[in-house]
Amino acid sequence: MNIDEFKILWQAESAVFQRVDIGEIRRMTKSKATDALSQFSRNILLDIGFLLMFLLVGFVAVLFTQNVLIDWIVLISAIVFIPFFYMFLQRYFYIKNIKLQSESLYNVLNGVIENLSQYTTIYFRAAMILTLIVGPLGVAIGFFNEEMNNPFVQMVQNYPASFLLALSCGLVVIIVGNYFFTRWYLKKLYGNYIEELKACLDELDDLVQLQ
Repeated sequence: MNIDEFKILWQAESAVFQRVDIGEIRRMTKSKATDALSQFSRNILLDIGFLLMFLLVGFVAVLFTQNVLIDWIVLISAIVFIPFFYMFLQRYFYIKNIKLQSESLYNVLNGVIENLSQYTTIYFRAAMILTLIVGPLGVAIGFFNEEMNNPFVQMVQNYPASFLLALSCGLVVIIVGNYFFTRWYLKKLYGNYIEELKACLDELDDLVQLQ
């Protein structure tokens, strides 16, 4: 066998091995993406479970207490949780209907990452908006409802400026605290798996360069 024949044989075998390696990498990438999506959907169910548990505890508290503030908190929570339930269920069934095919894996993953990133962005913004609304509203109901005989009402009437300052500081602490908590929570529950999907997309990018 001369050198030219050897080169031809080497190139042919290298092409076969490359095709095998690329196919195997695609299957591995698909498996990792499937696992990340499965964990993402399980965490959505976990979020739904948290909301249902909160409402269940709230309804029990309404039944066994005669506290107007608790009644209002549960009522407001039940109303504001409706769009969250819709968002959770919509994304859950979206993930369940995803079909990861090796041939179109890159395009599918690209769309999935965009969709789920949008989901976490909407989630974060909605949580912050609710904090801005529910926080002051809860304080207003608690302090200014005459049926509660709240001792702080007298303080509000006697020292309105001090009360507003303390209230503003308290709300700022709550909002800032919820900002960092929500970012951490979303990163832990969803962000890490979006990063895994992006890593899968990067692997597919590398495969395109090899082909």
